[in-house]
Amino acid sequence: MRLVDRSNIIRGLVLAAGVLLAAPLSVSAAWLGYKNDTAGVMVIQTSVVVNGRVILGKAHSLYPGEVAWDNIAAPGPHTIAVYDPKANNRLVLQESLAIQNQDIFLSAQMQAMPQVPGRAPQPPRLRLVPTKLPGPPGVIPPKLTQPPANAPVPPRASLPPTAQPKSPPPAETPNTPAPKAETPKDKGAGKDVPAPPKSPPADAPKPKSGG
Repeated sequence: MRLVDRSNIIRGLVLAAGVLLAAPLSVSAAWLGYKNDTAGVMVIQTSVVVNGRVILGKAHSLYPGEVAWDNIAAPGPHTIAVYDPKANNRLVLQESLAIQNQDIFLSAQMQAMPQVPGRAPQPPRLRLVPTKLPGPPGVIPPKLTQPPANAPVPPRASLPPTAQPKSPPPAETPNTPAPKAETPKDKGAGKDVPAPPKSPPADAPKPKSGG
């Protein structure tokens, strides 16, 4: 059995390590974020040219105050376009941005333009302003905060009592006195009762008897 020279093995390992060290290190992906700091809705979309071909990113429809993120896999120049969905997706702004391996956060806001005396006033224009990241680099802030699955459900507020219809008041009845029971005395009241015969006076002549 032929023995392998140890020096050749060591030389091969050194060459392999040199090849690994000479290879370019992979660049970590960066995040590109946007926030709509205007009073209207907008659509933001990135694009990049790879081998002479334009590759479009995801179109983000952002309402005022909303945030969206894109993962930038390869560094280089990227084009950011802003469209107005209420005007048939008219192109409002287009800027080029060189992105490396660092996260970038842009604020879409209206900025006042310098005014020239004697000329018509210039309206504010849309600008993409780099601003502070809302979170640590490399961390995507959640768009919506979801409560944990085991979070207790807060009690619901009690509903107001249902108003019951009031019943109409009872009809008032006239106070009719109850009929009284008639007494023998009352029965004779109002009738012509003959007066008792008067006794003759003491000096009246007595009637004569016939005979």
